[in-house]
Amino acid sequence: MDNLSMTIRNKIESLHRKGRKYQNRQRYKRAIYCYRKVIIQIKSILKGNNNAHQLEYNVRLDLADCYREKYQWIKAREWVSKAKKLAKQLQDEVKIAMCLDRRGEIKRLEGNWSSALANFKYSLDLKLKSLGSENIDVSDSYNNIGAVYTNQGKYGKALAMYNKSVEINSKIKGENDAGVATLYNNIGSVYDNQGKYDDALSMYNESLKIRVVRLGDNHLHVTDSYNNIALVYDHQGKYDDALSMYNKSLKIRLKTLGDNHPSVAESYNNIALVYKNQGKYDDALSMYNKSLKIRLEILGENHPSLATSYNNIGGVYDSQGKYDDALSMYNKSLDIRLVTYGNNHPSVADSYNNIATVYWNQGKYNDALTTYNESFKIRLATLGDNHSSVADSYNNIGGVYWNQGKHDDALPMFNKSLEIRLKTLGDNHPSVADSYNNIASVYHHQGKYDEALSMYNKSLKIRLETHGDNHPSLAESYNNIGGVYYNQGTYDSALSMYSKSLNITLETTGDNHLSVANSYNNIGLVYDTQGKHDSALSMYNKSLNITLETFGDNHPSVATSYNNIGSVYKNQGKYDDALTMYNKSLKIRQETLGDNHPSVAKSYNNIALVYKNQGKYDDALSMYNKSLKIRQETLGDNHPSVAESYKDIALVYENQGKYDNALSMYSKSLKITLEILGDNHPSVADSYSKIATVYDHQGKYDDALSMYNESLKIRVVRLGDNHLHVTDSYNNIALVYDHQGKYDDALSMYNKSLEIRLKTLGDNHPSVAESYNNIALVYKNQGKYDDALSMYNKSLKIRLEILGENHPSLATSYNNIGGVYDSQGKYDDALSMYNKSLDIRLVTYGNNHPSVADSYNNIATVYWNQGKYNDALTTYNESFKIRLATLGDNHSSVADSYNNIGGVYWNQGKHDDALPMFNKSLEIRLKTLGDNHPSVADSYNNIASVYHHQGKYDEALSMYNKSLKIRLETHGDNHPSLAESYNNIGGVYYNQGTYDSALSMYSKSLNITLETTGDNHLSVANSYNNIGLVYDTQGKHDSALSMYNKSLNITLETFGDNHPSVATSYNNIGSVYKNQGKYDDALSMYNKSLKIRQETLGDNHPKVAKSYNNIALVYKNQGKYDDALSMYNKSLKIRQETLGDNHPSVAESYKDIALVYNNQGKYDDALSMYNKSLKIRQETLGENHPNLANSYNSIALVYDHQGKYDDALSMYNKSLDIRLVTYGNNHSSVADSYNNIATVYWNQGKYNDALTSYNESFKIRLATLGDNHPSVADSYNNIGGVYWNQGKHDDALPMFNKSLEIRLKTLGDNHPSVADSYNNIASVYHHQGKYDEALSMYNKSLKIRLETHGDNHPSLAESYNNIGLVYDNQGKHDDALSMYNKSLKCNEGECQKYHVSALDVAQIYSTLIC
Repeated sequence: MDNLSMTIRNKIESLHRKGRKYQNRQRYKRAIYCYRKVIIQIKSILKGNNNAHQLEYNVRLDLADCYREKYQWIKAREWVSKAKKLAKQLQDEVKIAMCLDRRGEIKRLEGNWSSALANFKYSLDLKLKSLGSENIDVSDSYNNIGAVYTNQGKYGKALAMYNKSVEINSKIKGENDAGVATLYNNIGSVYDNQGKYDDALSMYNESLKIRVVRLGDNHLHVTDSYNNIALVYDHQGKYDDALSMYNKSLKIRLKTLGDNHPSVAESYNNIALVYKNQGKYDDALSMYNKSLKIRLEILGENHPSLATSYNNIGGVYDSQGKYDDALSMYNKSLDIRLVTYGNNHPSVADSYNNIATVYWNQGKYNDALTTYNESFKIRLATLGDNHSSVADSYNNIGGVYWNQGKHDDALPMFNKSLEIRLKTLGDNHPSVADSYNNIASVYHHQGKYDEALSMYNKSLKIRLETHGDNHPSLAESYNNIGGVYYNQGTYDSALSMYSKSLNITLETTGDNHLSVANSYNNIGLVYDTQGKHDSALSMYNKSLNITLETFGDNHPSVATSYNNIGSVYKNQGKYDDALTMYNKSLKIRQETLGDNHPSVAKSYNNIALVYKNQGKYDDALSMYNKSLKIRQETLGDNHPSVAESYKDIALVYENQGKYDNALSMYSKSLKITLEILGDNHPSVADSYSKIATVYDHQGKYDDALSMYNESLKIRVVRLGDNHLHVTDSYNNIALVYDHQGKYDDALSMYNKSLEIRLKTLGDNHPSVAESYNNIALVYKNQGKYDDALSMYNKSLKIRLEILGENHPSLATSYNNIGGVYDSQGKYDDALSMYNKSLDIRLVTYGNNHPSVADSYNNIATVYWNQGKYNDALTTYNESFKIRLATLGDNHSSVADSYNNIGGVYWNQGKHDDALPMFNKSLEIRLKTLGDNHPSVADSYNNIASVYHHQGKYDEALSMYNKSLKIRLETHGDNHPSLAESYNNIGGVYYNQGTYDSALSMYSKSLNITLETTGDNHLSVANSYNNIGLVYDTQGKHDSALSMYNKSLNITLETFGDNHPSVATSYNNIGSVYKNQGKYDDALSMYNKSLKIRQETLGDNHPKVAKSYNNIALVYKNQGKYDDALSMYNKSLKIRQETLGDNHPSVAESYKDIALVYNNQGKYDDALSMYNKSLKIRQETLGENHPNLANSYNSIALVYDHQGKYDDALSMYNKSLDIRLVTYGNNHSSVADSYNNIATVYWNQGKYNDALTSYNESFKIRLATLGDNHPSVADSYNNIGGVYWNQGKHDDALPMFNKSLEIRLKTLGDNHPSVADSYNNIASVYHHQGKYDEALSMYNKSLKIRLETHGDNHPSLAESYNNIGLVYDNQGKHDDALSMYNKSLKCNEGECQKYHVSALDVAQIYSTLIC
C-alpha cells in the first residue's frame, strides 16, 4: 500500500507540476485540466493523510488562481472557499491567511478595495501572530496592502507598505533577491502614478538590474522590467525610448517563448499603444492585428484577451473618426465577453461603456445615454451601489448631459459620482479630484466662475496632496483654472496659471512632450486674444516644433498646430498666409485621417472662414458645403456639427444679403438642435438669436425681438439669471431697441447686461468694457456726446488695464471716441483719436491689414467733413490700396473704397469722376454679393444720386427704382431701407416740381418708418421734415409748421431739450416763419436752435456757424444789413477756425457777405467777397464744379446791377459753360443760366435776344421738368414780362395765365408765387384800362400775401401800392390815399426790394401833399 500510495503520489505531483508549468505559460485551460485530474486522483489516497490534504489545499488555490486569471471570479471564489475549508480542517492559520490573500486579490481586481483591504489586513494579523514580523509571507501581505492603497490613490500609504515589504525581504533574502526586484517594480509603479517619472525610472532600473543579475538577460521578469520602463517613457511622451524598451522586451519574449505566445501578443499590444499615442494609426493597427492573430491562434476566438484586442483596435478606429469600424470592433469585443462572462459581467459593462463613447463622439447623445445606462445597470448589479466603476458610469452619463448643454442634469450625475468616490476612495483620491474637476467644468460653462474656481481648487488640493507639486494632473488643474481666468478676461492671471501648468509639464515630461505643446497652445491663445499676435505665433510655433519632433510631418497634432498658426494669420488679416497654413493642416488631416474625417471638415470650415472674410462668398460656400457633406456622411444628418455647418452657410447668405436663404439654413440648424438637444438647450437659444439677427437686418424688429426674447427665456431657465449668455441676450434686445430709436429701452437692456457682467466678472473685465461701449453708442445716437465720451473712456480704461496699450480693442476704443469727436465737429480731436487707433493697428497687424485700411478710411472721412477733399482722396486711396492687396479685387471692402472715393468726387461736383467709382463698386458687389444684395441696392442708390444732381431725373428714377426693387425683395415691404428709397424718389419728384408725387413718396416713407420703428423714431421725424419742406415750398406754411412741430415733438421726446436734432427742428420752423415774413418769430426759433447747438456742440461747431447764417439771412431780409454782416462774420470765423481757410463752407460765407454788400449797393465790396469765394471754390472743387458756376452767376448779378452788362454776360456765359460740361445740355441749372442771360438782354432792352434765351431756358425746363413744374411757370412768367415790356399785352396775358395755371396745380391756391401771377395778370388789365379786372386780380394777390406772409411783409407794400394806383387812375383819391399810406408802412429799402419804384413812392408823397 505504501509503495502504491507513493506511486500515486508521484503521479499526482508530476501532474501538479505540469499544471504549474501551463499556468506559468498562461495556458490556463490546460492547467485547470491538470489540476482537476490531480483533485480526482487525490481522492484515491486514504482519508486522513495530511500530505494529501496539504497537496489538495495547494491545488485548490492554484485552481482559484487560474480562474481568477480567466476573470471567472465566482469559480475562483468557490475554490478559495474550498481551500479555506481544508485550511481550517488542518487548523493552519497561515493557510487561512493565504486564502484571505486570494479572496482579497479577487476583491481588489473587482474594484472592491475596502473588502480587499479588510481581507489583506486580516491575513496580515494572522501571519504576524503565527510567523512573527520578519517572514516572507508577512512581506507579501504588506505588498498586497500596498497594491490596494495604490488602487485607492493613497500613494503615501502604498509606499510605506511596499518599503516595509522591501525591508523584510532584504533582511531575509538579501538586497538583490528577485522578490526585492518585484517590490522595487511596485514602488516604481506608485511613482509612475504620481507622475514622478524620474523616481519611477530609478526604481524600475533597480529592479531591472537585480533581475538581470539574478535571473539573466533573457528572463521573462526582465521583459516585465523593460515593459515598465517603456510605460514611463510613454507617459513622458518619449515615444522612441518607449518603443526601444518595448522592442527589447519583445525580442526576449520571441527568443524565450517563440512567435505565438500571449506575452509576445502583449508586447505587440504595447508597441501598438505607443504608435496610437504618436498618431501613427496604421502602424498601431498593424501591431494590434499581430497581437490579435497570436491570441486567436493560442487562446481561441472567445478568450477575454481577444476581446481586449478588438477593444484596442476599436479605440484606434475611434481616434481616426472611423466610428462604424470602431463600433464593429467594440461589438466583437462585447460578443466575446457576453459568451465568456455572461450578461452581467463588469467587462461587458466596459464594452457597453466604450460603445457609448463612440455614440457620444458621433453626437448620438440619446444612443450614448442608452448604452451608458446599460453599462451602469450591469455595474450596479455586479459591483453594488458604491463601486468606483459605478461612479465612472455616473460620470460618463454626466458627461453626455454636459455635452448636450443639459448642465442641470449633468451636475447631479457628477455629484453622485463624487459621493461614491468619497465613500469608496476617501477624501483625497485622484478620482475624487476628477469629480471636483468635472463639477467645476459645469459651473465654468454656466458662467458661475466663483463656484468653478472653488471646485477646481478642491481638485487641485487633492492632487497636490496625492501627487505632490509636479504631477501632470496638477498641470491639468492649473490649465483649467487658467481657462476660467481667460473667460473672466483676467488674461494676466490666465497666463500665470498656464505658465504654472507649462512648468510642471516641462519638469515631468521634458521639453518635447505633447502636454508641453498643449500648454504652448493655451498661452498662444491668450496672446492671440490680447492681440499680441507675434507672441502667439511664437507659442504656436513652439508647439508645432514639438509635434513635428514627436510625430513627424504628417500627424493630426501637427495639423492642429498649422491650424492655430493659420488662425493668427487670419486675425492679422494675412489671409494668404492663413490659407497656406489651413491648407497644410487640411493636407495632413486628409493623409492621416482620410478624406471624410470630421477634422477634415473642420479644415474646410476654417478655409471657408478666410474666404468669407475676403468677401469670396462663393468660395466660402463651396468649402462650407464640403465640410457639411463630410459631417453628414461621418456623423449623420442630425449631428450638432451638421447643425453648425448649416449655421455657417447661413452666415454667408446673411453677409450676401440673401436673408431668405439664411433663414432657411438657420432653420435647418435649429431643427437638428431641437431634435438632439430638446426645446430648452442653450444651443437652441443660440439658433433663435441667429434668426433674430436676420430679422433685425430685414428691419422686422418685432420678429427680431420675439426671437431674442425666446432665446433669453431659454438662457435664463437653463443657465440662470446671471449667466454671461443672458447678458448677450440683453445686448441683442438692446440693439433692436437702438435700431428702433427706443433709446431708453435700449439703455435699460444694456444696463441689465452691465449689471450681470459686473456681478459675474468684476469691474475690470473686457465684457464690462464692451457694455460701457454699447451704452456709449446709445448716448452718441441720442446726441449726448459728453455722456458717450464718459462711457467710452470707462471702456477704454478697463481695456488699457487688462489688455495693455497695443491691443486691437484699444484701437476700437480710440476709434469710437474719434467718432464722437467727428460728430461734434471736433475734427482735430477726432483725427488724434483715429491716429491713435491707427498706430495700434499698425503695431499689431502691420501695414497691410484690413483694420489698418479701416483706420485710413475713418481718417479720410474726417478730411471729407473738413472739406479737405484732396487729403480725403489721398487717405481713401491709402485704404483702398491695402484692401486691394489683402482682400483682392473683388472684396466688398474694396467696393466700399470705390464708393467712398466716388462720394468725395460727388461732393466736389465731379460727377463724371464719381460715376465710374460708383459703377466699379457696383460691379464688385454684383460679382461677390449677387444681384439682390442690399449693398447692390446702395450702389444703385449712389449712382442715382449722381444722376439726380446732374438733373437727369429719368435716369435717377430708374436707378432709385432698381435699388427699391432689390430692397423690396431682400427686406420685404416694411424695411427702413424702403423708407429711404421712397424718400429719395420723393426728392427727385420734389426737384421736378411734382409736389403731389413727392408728398406721396414721402408719405410712403413715413408709413413704413411708423410701422417699423414706432411713432417716436428719428426716422419718423425726418419724414415729417421732408413733408414739411414740400408744404413750405408750396406756400402751405401752416401745414409745413404742423409737420415741423411733429418732428420737433419726436426729437424732444427722444433727446430732451438740448439735442442737435432738436436744434434742427427749431431751425426748420424758423425757416417757415422767415418765408412768411414773420421775422421776429423766425429769429426766436433760430436763436433757440443756436443756443442748443452752442450748448451741445460748443461755440465753434460748423452747425453753430449755420445758425449764425440763418439769423443773418433774416436780418438781411429785414434790411438790417449791419446786423446781418455781424452774424455772417461770426459764421465765417467759426468756419475758418474749424474747417480751415479753404473750405467750401468758408466760400459760402464769403458769398453770403457779398450778397449783403450787393443789397447795400456796395458793389466793389460785393465783388471782392464773391471773388474770395470763387478762389476757394477753384482751389478745393476744381474749375468745373457747379459751385464755380454759382460763383460766376453771383458776380454776373453784381455786374448786372452796376449796368456792366457785357461783364455780366461774360460771367453768366462762364457759368453756363461749366453747367453744360457738368450737366449736359438739358439740365435745369443750364436752363437757369439761359434765364439769367435773358434777363441781362431784357435790361439792355434787347427784347428779341431776351425772348430767344428765355425760350431756350423754357425748352430745357419743359424737357427735364415736365409741363407742370414751378420753373416752367417762371419761364412763362418771364416771357410774359418781356411781352409786357414790349407793350404786347395780348401776348403777355396768356403767358401769365399759363404760369398761373401751373402754379395753382403745383403750389396750391395760397402760394406767394400764385400771388405774383395774380399781380402780373392784374398789371396787364391795369395797362389795358380794365380797372375792375385789375382790382379783382390785385386783391386776389393781396389776400394770398396776407394769408401767407401776415400783415407786415414787404410784398404787402407792393400790393397796396398797385391797388392805390388803380384807385388813383379811377379818380378814387381817398381810396388811393388809404392804400398808399398802407404801402408807406413798409420802409423804402424793402419796397425797392419788392419792385416798388422810387417814382411810385414820390407819387405817393405827391398825392398825399395834394
